[in-house]
Amino acid sequence: DGSEQAQSNLRFLSILKEPFQELATLRPKDIPEKLPHLISLVRIVWVNSPYYNSRERITALFRKMSNKIIQMCCKDISLDRLFEGYINSSRQTLHSCISCMSSWKECYQQAAYMHNKLSGKGWVLDQTSIFAQVDAFVQRCKDLLEVCDSQQHFARWEDGKQTPLPCFFGQQGPQMTRSLLEIEETFNKYLNNLRNVKGGILDVKNTTWHEDFSRFRAGVKDLEVMTQNLMTSAFETVKDVEHGVQIQDIFQHLSSREAIKRTFDKKTVDVFMLFNRELSLVNKELSKKAPFLTPYMCHYSGMAHWMRALRRRVDRPMKCLTKAHFIPHIGTGEESFQTYQLLVQAMDEIERKTFHEWTQGLDKDSLKRLDTPLLITSAEMPGMLDINFDK
Repeated sequence: DGSEQAQSNLRFLSILKEPFQELATLRPKDIPEKLPHLISLVRIVWVNSPYYNSRERITALFRKMSNKIIQMCCKDISLDRLFEGYINSSRQTLHSCISCMSSWKECYQQAAYMHNKLSGKGWVLDQTSIFAQVDAFVQRCKDLLEVCDSQQHFARWEDGKQTPLPCFFGQQGPQMTRSLLEIEETFNKYLNNLRNVKGGILDVKNTTWHEDFSRFRAGVKDLEVMTQNLMTSAFETVKDVEHGVQIQDIFQHLSSREAIKRTFDKKTVDVFMLFNRELSLVNKELSKKAPFLTPYMCHYSGMAHWMRALRRRVDRPMKCLTKAHFIPHIGTGEESFQTYQLLVQAMDEIERKTFHEWTQGLDKDSLKRLDTPLLITSAEMPGMLDINFDK
């Protein structure tokens, strides 16, 4: 009887041999398309095998599938590359693994739904047991994605290369740079401690990971506070919109972190307040009844020159703000843009009015003067030339 049971189990389980061997050669992105067929084969064993059809055995079989998929994902993840700053490629691999796990779970649930709908024998397997390690592995991948983000934020890593060190302006610039390098050095210590975790980072049974990662995360929280202080110090030297936008450009890659985002948003408000101040000053100049004109300028041309100068004062920061794609949309910004539009319309109207006044004062036959030669033969001094305009 035992021999017959063994032979029966071997016959049914042998249909899984080749598909599982093929699974062992696939990368995570290629695994999902093979899963429905594998699940169907396991279901064939469950429904038709006289001995290997118990709830415990089929649950164990699906659990082994989960472990195999996790194993293939682990094989595709290079921890050395991840901790050496290859952020983009590591992110892509981790997202591929998470997607693979999600597809595995979706395929299983779809098969369970169809089985319950079409079969008289209910799908009574222990789903929690099957996917416990899958869920743990997905969380581990998300933790590693957080490590990737932290490397980009606090160590300037992209894909194996560090981005150039930002340039801080002004007298405090060197001190700001030293503070930034200090943050990077501290982060690298936290990162090395995490890299040296004992027991295997990708081993979901390694319970020490949670403690080590919690320490890493706490260290990163401290770095966030240091970065917020650095951002605040950098803005103390900001006197105009252009400088403020440059500082925000330096820190904009950190705005995805919630704690730093709050400071980033506050500084965005400060930048728009600088813009509002400039708009207010220009509006004040515009409201003067007698603007200051240099003595060598004519009235109307001087007015036009003065108006264009005021226009440049508001156009330059406005252009800077519109190009700063990283600045968040806030209510203060929308109000500032509306104020700018109204001010520009008023300036255009004054310019048109000034031009109209100038044209009204012109001689209607002024174009005929172009037919008059500027120089003529002198009537008083034969053989000499004389000027011939405004006579």
